[in-house]
Amino acid sequence: MSTPHQAQLVNQALSVPRMATYERAIVGETDYLPVAALDLYDWNAQVSGAFMAPLHICEVVIRKAVSDALTAVYGAQWPWSPVFEASLPSPSVGFNPRRDLQRNRAAQPTTGKVIPELKFIFWQKMFTSRHDVRCGPPI
Repeated sequence: MSTPHQAQLVNQALSVPRMATYERAIVGETDYLPVAALDLYDWNAQVSGAFMAPLHICEVVIRKAVSDALTAVYGAQWPWSPVFEASLPSPSVGFNPRRDLQRNRAAQPTTGKVIPELKFIFWQKMFTSRHDVRCGPPI
């Protein structure tokens, strides 16, 4: 359990508006609102942290599955395939998958080195219908 002094220091460090969210969540449950809010904030941080390992594994599995599908269609050197590159959108605003691929393959010598450097949104965008014809629908 936190102390009132710790709660005050955290409120100052994180910001009163941020901690107010946690205080609103526990109004009426305790007389020690700042302390209980800090305890709730701490619990939330621990729960969020517990999701990091499963999310990491999920991301690695998704990258591998997409890479395997791309390898089946474009070959082992798919990051350097002009046909694959042309299949990627290149919007002038927002995330640009083609630019992400170009930047990362220029800096890396192998497909295995390119894969972890691509942003997660790159892999997410591979699950859009534009890639269904070439790589098949998501499984």
